[in-house]
Amino acid sequence: MAAPAFLEPMVNAPKWQKALFGLIGLVAIGVAAYMLLLSPLHTRVTALRAQHAQLERDIAQQNVILADLARFRSLVAEVE
Repeated sequence: MAAPAFLEPMVNAPKWQKALFGLIGLVAIGVAAYMLLLSPLHTRVTALRAQHAQLERDIAQQNVILADLARFRSLVAEVE
């Protein structure tokens, strides 16, 4: 079976050129996989880490308020 006319230069190319084209194809597939699969996940992980840090700051702030509440309740008990 003969190759189509537009593929004839590739079929008749030297071995090193075929290997180079194959390597370029693999790199293109790798870049496409990163851009389509890993890059959005990296963005999501970064956003979730920022949200986690914010929640930890909120928890620390709530713990301070809780400690003040216990102190305030003891003061109210003394006043009563």
